[in-house]
Amino acid sequence: MARAQSHCHSYFSRVSEGSVATFSRKSICIMRGPGRSSVSLGLGLLSIGRPWGYKQGMPPREERAYALLDHAISKGITFVDTAPGYGSSEKILGAFLEKRPTNSPPIYVSTKIAEHWDWTSQTPFVDHSYHALCRSIDQSMKTLGKVDLLQVHRPKASTLRSRDLVRALSYAQTQGIPTFGVSVSDIESAKIACRSGAFGYLQFTYNKLNTSLTHAFQLATKHSLNVIVNRPLAMGEIVETTTGEKAEALKNAFSFILDNCFSGVILTGTRSEHHLTENVSAFRAVNRVPRL
Repeated sequence: MARAQSHCHSYFSRVSEGSVATFSRKSICIMRGPGRSSVSLGLGLLSIGRPWGYKQGMPPREERAYALLDHAISKGITFVDTAPGYGSSEKILGAFLEKRPTNSPPIYVSTKIAEHWDWTSQTPFVDHSYHALCRSIDQSMKTLGKVDLLQVHRPKASTLRSRDLVRALSYAQTQGIPTFGVSVSDIESAKIACRSGAFGYLQFTYNKLNTSLTHAFQLATKHSLNVIVNRPLAMGEIVETTTGEKAEALKNAFSFILDNCFSGVILTGTRSEHHLTENVSAFRAVNRVPRL
């Protein structure tokens, strides 16, 4: 990953001139046998900050959100994904991290830029301007205490080529943020991100009900990016609408994703400790099965 970031300045200079750089990088895909990638389960924190889900559930009280985070850590989850556009999510995570003992196991903190939160209207909005991006970076660093991974939130292809984004990511480097990623919603943005040489992670939605970005797995593997899969259960719809056993539906959902070759993280977005336990059990059950 450090090698990926060492190319950032070259990427920045070439993008600012109107082109997209392509670099050769050391592979970060750690294989565990034929065709098998190294994948862990992470926790997406949208649901603790604002209404979310197949049935638009309300976020939990702060003390329940803290309990969820504690429970996730007790289950071995160390990767958490938040964003300014997730309402109170960053604030809750930051307060939780601040209260942790200094000798606690490290938590890998991922957040985003470009989508912001309007506290008056209680809705997200997008602003890709340089000053808005830098304010967002400053606020996230202040709220969270640290940022291990900074992702560009659902950019258009033109955004990834913009000088304002390039300058904002350069600024983020000066603030000590070591790794960058892109959370995409279209394949063209995924192609640009993967070919740039500046990003270490590619996040996108993938599940049994939404396979529109299947090609992104191949792109990420080809260009040595880690993958972050969000909405593996389609915001709960896969489980809520199953006619069979819930445990089997969970296993099938995770297995469907793991049939792709990639290295990275699958984010469960539950707000429930009980559901998190079920998700962890299902993921571990299918993640042990060799895939060819």
